[in-house]
Amino acid sequence: KVSGDFSKAIDGVSAAGREEAQGPVCARPKDIANYTIMELSTSVERFAVTVGCAAGFVGEAVAKVCAKADEPYSVSGCIGAKCAEPASWEGYDVEQVSAEM
Repeated sequence: KVSGDFSKAIDGVSAAGREEAQGPVCARPKDIANYTIMELSTSVERFAVTVGCAAGFVGEAVAKVCAKADEPYSVSGCIGAKCAEPASWEGYDVEQVSAEM
């Protein structure tokens, strides 16, 4: 459960409760479309970024601190959700175009 003031969330990123960075910091990654992100601290030494999968995506979202200051931290683990195939296609004449949601 995540709580806080998310009124300043922009493009899936929230600065609620964010600490002022001290020392070297990580940059925000450019491609975050699959994720919801809450940055509490992007400091290399006190990295605290919480991620989840955005609507239409599934998986185990993970954020990892950057290797060097001013480089982006990484986010991974969310993929596009797909509908499940039935156990048997017997008795159906189906042309499957896409299972994407």
